[in-house]
Amino acid sequence: EAAAEVLSSADPYFQIGADVYGFVAPGGSCPPVVTICDDTDDNPIQAALDKLLDLNSLPDDGKIIVEAGSYKGFEISGFDKDALDGADELTIEGAEVGDTPEIWGDIEIHDNDLNIKLKKLLLDGDDVIDIYNNNGNLTLEDVEVDGWGYDECSDAISIKNHTGDVTLDNVTAEDHCYD
Repeated sequence: EAAAEVLSSADPYFQIGADVYGFVAPGGSCPPVVTICDDTDDNPIQAALDKLLDLNSLPDDGKIIVEAGSYKGFEISGFDKDALDGADELTIEGAEVGDTPEIWGDIEIHDNDLNIKLKKLLLDGDDVIDIYNNNGNLTLEDVEVDGWGYDECSDAISIKNHTGDVTLDNVTAEDHCYD
């Protein structure tokens, strides 16, 4: 909890044991509380997810916290609870303090065997949440998808081939089609 209070200006971060991992775009810097700072990827949320896969672990509290700002879309794929020492939920959550993080790009969630939660996120633009081939509970909470397309229409949120409960809490999804 102390890490969350000090990281008011950081980009995505999570904690495993004594290490606090922070992810910033190239040229950015992490606050002193971050013990492992990654500034090598211009997509910090994806870098955080990739690091978890590399570590074959999940954060202690199951959460990647995302501070206010604009981010590229990301992909959650390949997480298997059986390989994660019993951890069974991954949450991508906008920080409690500050504006809702804006995602500019699609979010794809596929081929996971894990409970997944998206909380306090805004997709704004020609962007969608595409969810398929997952096993585990799925929760979208305080999520807004304001999608629009130029030449074709698509679903703002698409869920296919999903095994597990699906919970939508305070979710707004709009499709806009322009020909």
